[in-house]
Amino acid sequence: MIYYVRPMSKIPLLQIRDVSFSYTQQSPALERVNLDIFPEDFLAIIGPNGGGKSTLLKLMLGLLQPESGTVTCMDKPVQSARKYIGYLPQFRAFSRAFPVDVSQVVMMGGLGGNPFIRRTQQLKEKAMDLLKLVHADSLHDRPIAALSGGQLQRILLARALMKDPKLLILDEPTCNVDQPTGEHFFEVLESLNSSMAIVVVSHDLGAVSKSAKTIACLNKTLTYHHSKTLSQADIESAYCCHIDLIAHGHPHRVLDCHD
Repeated sequence: MIYYVRPMSKIPLLQIRDVSFSYTQQSPALERVNLDIFPEDFLAIIGPNGGGKSTLLKLMLGLLQPESGTVTCMDKPVQSARKYIGYLPQFRAFSRAFPVDVSQVVMMGGLGGNPFIRRTQQLKEKAMDLLKLVHADSLHDRPIAALSGGQLQRILLARALMKDPKLLILDEPTCNVDQPTGEHFFEVLESLNSSMAIVVVSHDLGAVSKSAKTIACLNKTLTYHHSKTLSQADIESAYCCHIDLIAHGHPHRVLDCHD
């Protein structure tokens, strides 16, 4: 499989314009969010639990409709452009109870939502290529119920890549794996970024700071300076307290106490 480096683009791949969303009238989940994703981007979104990160990703995928504002991909309403977007949901959103093996799970990503499409030799070869890409080809005939958390995340990543997305969206992909496995996973994402835009929600600040090109902070409103730098004031404003350490979405101060 050949990946190429795209020239820097001035045309956004995905645009979010003045988007607001509420699950209830009393408590807005997102307020007037604006964001451009370009073909070469590797954006990490951080923020506290309940700050709207997963909601924003669902809007980007067209799984939710904004109350106000627009979300477009490739100059189309995002619901009409899902074929350009790969998605890796949170670990707990995927059930391993279904009796299939690894190669079958990966091939499902290329079936366009129809499991009855014939699984051609070309489809099988592509699945194996992607398993090699994520360093999981030795697992191709293993049942998914037998996989560790880190192994399953790599398999689901390969599945998300089967339709050759222009944008890859990941929701806390390393929240259930150990640190070395998480770091390796982000190294794979770095290699993929040469051929697709990546947006990842993550609490793994070590991996994010090393791998992502830009970082945004979200707590109902989005703070984004199109850079890798967020000021202490930006982060503390989003988390609503002083921050020295962020672990699993909860702020902790490891020196002095705070209210």
